[in-house]
Amino acid sequence: MVQIESTQPTSAEPGEAIVVNGLRYVVPYERERIVSVKEKWIGQNVVDILADVYLIDKNGSDTLQKSRKHWLAEVQGGRVAIRHHKTGPEDTENWQWANASPDECMRFKSQVRITEHVHERIVPWQQEGAYDIQVLHADEMSSVYLSL
Repeated sequence: MVQIESTQPTSAEPGEAIVVNGLRYVVPYERERIVSVKEKWIGQNVVDILADVYLIDKNGSDTLQKSRKHWLAEVQGGRVAIRHHKTGPEDTENWQWANASPDECMRFKSQVRITEHVHERIVPWQQEGAYDIQVLHADEMSSVYLSL
């Protein structure tokens, strides 16, 4: 982790944490999530499945419609890929990742890969050793009681 006490930009790798003026920032990074197609999804298109499973706004009105619009943009932006299960030994083409199309239907044993751009929250940060922690008691149940 890099400690900086100014507001000057710094070069840091994606996912690396930096501390600026007592606040911990994590450099935005890409994360992949791979989901295996469930039996109930077979025959449905990828946008409808993602909109139903990963709702974007769970509290608002038109939730499913907003979610569907979001996932349609993600699919069209190339951030959703599908890998279909091989149909036989001569099938060498299907087990490769390919960008999904909005109307592509899921097949048995397919997988969906979602690439997300992640921004983590900014949190207050103290330098290591700033707190004087003393262990009061530890038992076999892995409970540790601390005194700050």
